[in-house]
Amino acid sequence: MSGKDTPSPASTASPRADLDLPALYTQADSAAGAAQRLFFTFQKYHITCLVLGSAAAATSAVVDSTIGRWLHVLSTLALGIGVLLTWIAYLRKDELAWFQCRVIAESVKTASWQFVTKSPPFANDQSLVEAFIACLRTIRHSNPAVLDRLTPSISDSDQMISDSMMRLRQAPWEQRRQVYREQRLQNQRVWYARKATRNATLQKRWLIGAIFLQIAAIGCGVAIAITPTITLNLIPFLTTAAASAVAWTRMRRYSELAYTYSITAQELLDLEALEAEIDREEGLAGLVRQIENAISREHTLWHARSAGRARQPEADLKSTDELA
Repeated sequence: MSGKDTPSPASTASPRADLDLPALYTQADSAAGAAQRLFFTFQKYHITCLVLGSAAAATSAVVDSTIGRWLHVLSTLALGIGVLLTWIAYLRKDELAWFQCRVIAESVKTASWQFVTKSPPFANDQSLVEAFIACLRTIRHSNPAVLDRLTPSISDSDQMISDSMMRLRQAPWEQRRQVYREQRLQNQRVWYARKATRNATLQKRWLIGAIFLQIAAIGCGVAIAITPTITLNLIPFLTTAAASAVAWTRMRRYSELAYTYSITAQELLDLEALEAEIDREEGLAGLVRQIENAISREHTLWHARSAGRARQPEADLKSTDELA
């Protein structure tokens, strides 16, 4: 990327090269990825502590008293660590930061493609750079809670418009159309289709695992009822593991994402068919508006549902304070 406000068009590079997005996108995308990894890491360790604590407690009944006491200590420590991890995760609010940084990144991406395709609100070349920088500044400050997670060394006016963005904007509309089709429309359609398939597959796998664990718990219960001499009771461990599998599935929202991603992929496929019929530049601007609306709609719904879930603990605490 260029550090200039107005990159020079005097370059021999082809406009069909991969588009370099503004630095703000890189910052927000990196911050979102880091927050997402931290959030799920805390959740993985929390679930592991619950399962480990349950397994240690179940095993303590079939070993000698000395080992049994140590297993009780291990179970207590595991559950205590799980509580501590839950509290730390709540204080860090990585989930909410992940949602907000992702919204910033995707908003920057949408604005950038509107810029390079000369689509509203960047159809007019007058005060173009100022308008785009103002747009990015608005996006960046729309979520002030996560500004500290973005790289602070990049100012609002630095690396906002890359050379490739300016070259593509100045290219003939047919080239802009081709790049937009390949790097935006088709790229997003394939991404959503693959993610829909992957989430559907993972949903089935975790569901089968949870059902297997519950069946195993039922089998243990029947075996203990038939043979009272059995001292190893794995029912608490198996039910905890099954509940953890269900909790993980809902936390990752495999089923919901498989559905919404599939719908978005189909909508983009329909729009790709319309793209083949475009024969003038005005039609490109209208198509970009429809495509970006389709992509933004999925992001907006995802953020609204996810952010609402992330804020639920705060709402519960507020309600409790008000009742007190």
